[in-house]
Order: sequence, then structure tokens, then C-alpha cells
Amino acid sequence: MVYEKCCVGGCNTTRETHRLFRFPRNDNLRNLWMAFIVPTNPQLIVLSKEQLLNKRVCEKHFDVFQFGNEGRRLRYSYPSLLTDNEIAHGVPLTATGWDVTTEHNYCKEQNEDDFTEAVLVVRKPGSDVTIEHNYYKEQNDCSKSSVEIGSSDVGNSHEQPSSANFSTVATVVENKGMVVYKLLYKSSLWSRKVTLKGKVVVITGASSGIGEALAHVFYDHGCRVVLASRRKSELERVKQELMSKKIASSIEPIVLELDLADLDHSEAFINKVYDTFSHIDILINNGGISHRGSILHTKLEVFKQIMCINYFGSVALTKATLPKMVERKCGHIVFVSSVQGLVGLPDRSAYAASKHAMQAFGDSLRAEMKQHNIDVSVISPGYVKTSVSLNALTGTGERHGVMDKSTAAGFTPEYVASKILDTVVNKDNELIISQFIGHFAIFVRRTLPSLYFYLTAKRATKTS
Repeated sequence: MVYEKCCVGGCNTTRETHRLFRFPRNDNLRNLWMAFIVPTNPQLIVLSKEQLLNKRVCEKHFDVFQFGNEGRRLRYSYPSLLTDNEIAHGVPLTATGWDVTTEHNYCKEQNEDDFTEAVLVVRKPGSDVTIEHNYYKEQNDCSKSSVEIGSSDVGNSHEQPSSANFSTVATVVENKGMVVYKLLYKSSLWSRKVTLKGKVVVITGASSGIGEALAHVFYDHGCRVVLASRRKSELERVKQELMSKKIASSIEPIVLELDLADLDHSEAFINKVYDTFSHIDILINNGGISHRGSILHTKLEVFKQIMCINYFGSVALTKATLPKMVERKCGHIVFVSSVQGLVGLPDRSAYAASKHAMQAFGDSLRAEMKQHNIDVSVISPGYVKTSVSLNALTGTGERHGVMDKSTAAGFTPEYVASKILDTVVNKDNELIISQFIGHFAIFVRRTLPSLYFYLTAKRATKTS
């Protein structure tokens, strides 16, 4: 029988559009694949070995996990340069860089058919030697094929061991504790992601940007998603995109119009959710608006508007949600803040002030809700490639309408959403997901405040 479709949830790729890769027969290697594919398609977990061997993964998704969102090779990700020790334990080792003597499995299936084998060209940095690695090989043949990076000769693994081989063994022994830790961690993470299925997740600002990406990633994990924002037509678009994935046993997303500035209707909004689902498991306060303008030239009404949307809107929704969470003794409140909630920047005063308030409210709420078994996470993203700068308010209250260079070069919303999902699964208190400049600013502000004040003063726009 010919199988021509990618098994990753929502992917419509066929053999005609991309290459398709088969699951490996080796049990441990296949478990490594499952650790990364199951979060995108939880239904795979119930399949038998033979059923999995009939599944295919397309080149598109293979490459995403192979190289990561920033283009750097993930040493402990999708089956990339897997060593004998990793195959034996069914768990990735830590990223220790390039070892000259590292052995790699070829993992090539014996029977050939119409499906392309996964081939990786490996080049050691600073070397002209290029070696091809096939991923698929039966377990009983793995010991017969190894490659020494930096050498053009393919050796037999049964040859007399060299001192370099002993160095490799020593490295494996040294990392044994980390291997066990990662095995336990991945097993726990996998099971917890599966438990997201059926959770009621309310996402504000779901019509675009990070909110839209969050809608996709939680829906892909089987959550019952409630989409909220002012632009109902855009919410309907997001809903149709989610439903087009045709994920088995998924629940149709709910679209509810919400104006965060209208504080008097926050409780009515939450009651609408309760009328449909009777409870809320996860509330993600993501909606908000940014600011561009000096304090000197920004109207007081702009400060009020931004504070009302970014801070009071989230506070009102949270307060309306909490009573039933406290009654049920479970729930999770997520605040999508910003690096600017940790450091103030010139020409962003209204936005930074609202996010500072959100950070403090989140910390206070976490302390108070601990006794009720309710988790609180505060997310602080750096630059993310969204329309945030386009929609930002100027000092006069008009739309900024300009895409900042730093925003255009930021993380993708999908990448940030995946990190937020992990934060929710791990029940982490906070997450700072930023480029180097954001982490540097936070570090300098906390350790060398005088230097921070000097640098931000140099950055400030000249005003008169």
C-alpha cells in the first residue's frame, strides 16, 4: 500500500509537494522521533509499532525540527547525528559541540521503494571534508557503520579502539547523569503535553500576532480554544484556519468579541465562556497595544488608554475568572508582558509603565494564589515580528503605522507561542524570551544601573 501524506497534525503535504520520510524500525530511534512529533499530533501515541511504520513525515517538518527556528542545528533534536549511545538509550545527549571522533549511525532501511531516504550532508567547521549520513539502518547493522568527522575514511567500528575512542567513552560516561535527566524530563514533558487535551483556553488578542499563534499551538494540542479580540472578522478567519486542519476529535473554536478597554463588560465576557464550557482552565492575557512617543509630547489620554487596555483590561478579566478557579482549586493565569515590563525605555513610557504594572500584579497574584493551587506565569518577550509597531499609538493617539526595524527582525510569533506553551506545560513562574540586547539590558539595569541610565539617555529622542 502506498502512503503519501505527512502525519504531522494539520499538514496537507503529499509526495507531490515534498519528500516523505518513514519512521525508523529501531525502537529507541523511533521513540526519539515520537518525542518531537507527538506534541504536534497526539493521536500518534495510541498507534502500534506497525501502524507507525506506515506513517510518513514530510521534508518540511523534518527540517523544522532538524534545524530549529533560528537556523542553528539542534544537537539534541530531531534525529540529527544520533550516536550509538543515544540509540541504545532512546534519549538525546546534551549539546557538547563537535568532537573529532564522534560516531554516528547511518540508520538506513534495507528495502527500497518510492519514498526518499533522509540524507544529511555533514561538514565539520573549518574542514573541507563532506560526508553524507543516511538516517535509517536496522539495529543489527548499526555497529558496522560509523564515521569519524574530519576524516574521509569510513571505518569499521570493530577495529582496534584508539585513545580517541576512549575519550568518547569517557564523555558518554560523564554525561550519563544528564542522559537520565533528559530521559525523565522528556517523558514528563510528553505526558503533560498530552494532558492539555480538552483544556479550555481563553486567549485575548487572538486575531493576530502572538495571540493567533497561541490559538494554533493550543488547538493543535487538542485544547478547547476561545478566541477573543475587538476584530471579530479576523477572529472568524483564525477560526476557519484552525478548523481547516481537521484534527481528529477537536472541538470547534469559540469566537467572542472583546474590547479590553470596556472594563464594565469583562465579567459578562467571562460569563459567556462559562455558558459554553462551564469553566476556564487557562486564561492567557495577551491583548494589548504599544506606544511611540516622548513623555513631553504624549497626551494624558494616551497614557490612560494604554494603561486601561494593557493593565486594567487584564486585571478585570483575571478577577472575573478567579472565583471559579479558586472554587475548583485549579487553573492557570498567563500574562504576556514584555522585556519593557522589566526595563524602561525612552519613547515607550506608556507601554513600559503598563507592562511594569502587569509584572508586579502577576507576582502578587502568584503569591496569593499558591494556596489555591492556581499557577501564574508572566511572559516577557523581546522583539517579535508582529504588527505591534504598526498599531502603536503616537503621542497624539494616532496610529504609528511604521514597522520598526527591530520588530521586523524579531522572533516569529510561532516560535514565541511554542515557548509559551512549554511554560504553561511546565507551570513555570516566568519566561524571558528575548534577543541578546534584551537580556543585556535587564542584566545591566540590575547590576550596573548607572551604566543603564547613561545608555538609555543616549538613546532618547531629542525633544524641544
